[in-house]
Amino acid sequence: MKVRKATAADLDTVLRLIENGRKKMKASGNLHQWTDGHPGRECIENDIRRGNSYLLLPETDDPAPVATFAFILGKEPTYAHIEQGDWLNTEPYGVVHRVASADGTRGVVAEITRFCARHTDNIRIDTHADNLPMQKALSRLGYILCGVIHLDDGAPRLAYQLITSMTEREKQAAGLPYLACDPEVLADLKPCEEECFQLNRLSPLLTEERTKRLRRLLGKTGSNFKIIAPFFCDYGYNIEVGEDFFANTNMVILDEAKVTFGDNVYIAPNCSFYTAGHPLNVVQRNADIGYALPIRIGNNVWIGGNVVVLPGVTIGDNTTIGAGSVVTHDIPGNVVAAGNPCRVIREIKP
Repeated sequence: MKVRKATAADLDTVLRLIENGRKKMKASGNLHQWTDGHPGRECIENDIRRGNSYLLLPETDDPAPVATFAFILGKEPTYAHIEQGDWLNTEPYGVVHRVASADGTRGVVAEITRFCARHTDNIRIDTHADNLPMQKALSRLGYILCGVIHLDDGAPRLAYQLITSMTEREKQAAGLPYLACDPEVLADLKPCEEECFQLNRLSPLLTEERTKRLRRLLGKTGSNFKIIAPFFCDYGYNIEVGEDFFANTNMVILDEAKVTFGDNVYIAPNCSFYTAGHPLNVVQRNADIGYALPIRIGNNVWIGGNVVVLPGVTIGDNTTIGAGSVVTHDIPGNVVAAGNPCRVIREIKP
């Protein structure tokens, strides 16, 4: 589709598309958005006068516009405060408002996104909680549900953002929310799963071959380390282990972000290290949004059996984590810590 700015001569066309959009919302069960005649003639006139109103036209001989939207570069006052989350960044952005289309028109949000991406690296948009078609379209295109904003009249809206200059894999690496089902994100999972499968079926007597394969799988290893089978990880190359590292049987590392172990680290059986997490917001979670935060384990750390370490945790040097602990936050060095959630029990004096 082609995009052009709307002019004063297009006012009636824009209003007809807006009215059609209002009818489509009601037909889909969205009864609370665009009520009381909003957006109306005065609003659209202001959009056109300020150069913020646009029309989408098909690549056909028929020049009739099939969709309209407003695109505004600059700060949106109602976006200054956001609840139940946060914007992905504080960089300059453009805002999309007042999207409406003719019956039978598909791919409108994708076309709008492509157009806006030529003018900004950050696109923000809000929609009503009942506007399920819009929410699905945004999620398919990689928009992240950031939280809830409130309009001038106090009405809540779901707030989305898309960083157009970053791939989903780059967002994952940067610790930003990302689309977990993105093909690039998934690409390296299967090869790692296959390598773990092959590792775990090796004879215990083939220690040299196992060590070679682990060196290839992991991002960095010391000259001396040992990991007892079975062992499972997601990517492998995000894991770094120091000198004299030992992990007992059934260690699981979800290394969507970096997992770093220092020197002289001992891991007891059935321990898990999860960098990957999912939003508490059910809409975000069902849209397959994930996040990944690095885990750092210091030098001379002993982790007891059945310990779970959650995303973003750092454990300091010379610390012991008691068996069965769930480590939800940072643990300092030179302590014994245990429990669910894990907390410091006592200090360890040198």
